[in-house]
Amino acid sequence: MKKFACFLIAALFALTAFATLGACGKTSVDAEEIPVDVNLDVNTSATLKMGIMDDASEKKTAQAFIDKFNETYKNIKVEIETISGDYMQAMLSRIKAKTVPDIFWVGDNNISYFAEKKLLLNLDRYIEAAQFDTSAYYTSMIKLGQKNQNGSQYMLPRDYNKVVCMYNKDLLEDAGVTKDSPLYPNDDWTYEEFLALCAHLRANLDSSVYPVDAMLAWPPVFNSFIRSFGGELMSIDGKPAFNTEEAKQGMQVMKELLDKRYTLNPINKTEDVFLAGKAAMWFTVRPSVSNCMAANLNINVASFPKVGEHAYIGAGTSGYGISRSTSHPNEAWALLSFMLSRDGQEAFSTTGNAVPVLRELASDEDAVWKTIPDSEPRFNHSAFVKYDERDTLKDYLNGVDVELYSRIDSAMLDLLDRYMGWTGSAENPDTLLPQKVKDINKILNSN
Repeated sequence: MKKFACFLIAALFALTAFATLGACGKTSVDAEEIPVDVNLDVNTSATLKMGIMDDASEKKTAQAFIDKFNETYKNIKVEIETISGDYMQAMLSRIKAKTVPDIFWVGDNNISYFAEKKLLLNLDRYIEAAQFDTSAYYTSMIKLGQKNQNGSQYMLPRDYNKVVCMYNKDLLEDAGVTKDSPLYPNDDWTYEEFLALCAHLRANLDSSVYPVDAMLAWPPVFNSFIRSFGGELMSIDGKPAFNTEEAKQGMQVMKELLDKRYTLNPINKTEDVFLAGKAAMWFTVRPSVSNCMAANLNINVASFPKVGEHAYIGAGTSGYGISRSTSHPNEAWALLSFMLSRDGQEAFSTTGNAVPVLRELASDEDAVWKTIPDSEPRFNHSAFVKYDERDTLKDYLNGVDVELYSRIDSAMLDLLDRYMGWTGSAENPDTLLPQKVKDINKILNSN
């Protein structure tokens, strides 16, 4: 979960620090000047360094990829380098010290920034030379590896993460909601049906238990609410666009969840309330499954409810990119492209928590990822891949100068805070929204 839901927090600090590095992309090697070779001999020898977060699940994932890769490329040694502490800050230090790993984990929030700073190698030449078929993967996830989600490819995604509604079956049963009840969550439920369930849970569970942890401060949630009503936070040319009735409607719907105590104030959150049994539902993503299993929760999932006219669902990914300073871009491409092969995706799936980005594995009933956490058909794996046409991405920074990313993100959280009253009284939208437009325009004009 932290690789998808919490990455924004680190980015707010790290991206500002990045600006002080000046021409940090300059290194003694420029991999873009090395000729492309996508047909490496299987006996090729090389040593690659692979950078990942210092996290047990990331180590397990990286090793699974490497072990399977080495069945073919036995002489390409891949050394895992765990990056401790704040990942972004550590990467900044490595850029300055010219010790960036040859291939490394990248969150979808950072692609455009890293591309602009010449940290990541442009993969377009490799994709063309290898005739790498990007259409075999979820379109939204491929876009997240592109500069501004519509340019050159700088990262290949390893997984497909979309927001689902996880629910605690025991808590629903405690409230009298059994599987044959019309209130029970399902993949085709409307937002009105979701609200009806919230109202029932509020009335029939202990007052300390919330109907849902709606994750209102999380971009995949708040952006999808606003976009679902036809609103935007920023226009495609990077101008504030939230002072509209459509955007206001999305924010107001979220505020009502808070006002009716269907969800908790995200500022007051001191624990994962769903894992602690203090929320009956949770807007979350696939990597949360293992945490629920560890907590011995009796869970299942349903698709995100159909909100507004467009019913968008927040989606995101992480993956790997190649350092522009590597001396071994061809060997790094061999590893990177393998990760997205069927063998690579199946190896990834054995680690748990994975929804493969390779489309064909979604319909394969024997795919490894569908055996976790429960190999029986009673677990609703389809919720993690259904309705990919409804995917919406964090796109409100696409037209913004990369140096301003963190300040705009902070401004958006401040807007939602003051609109919904997270840290104080909710402010009048008629005065708040025009003022925030002015505030953000000042930020945009400061560079």
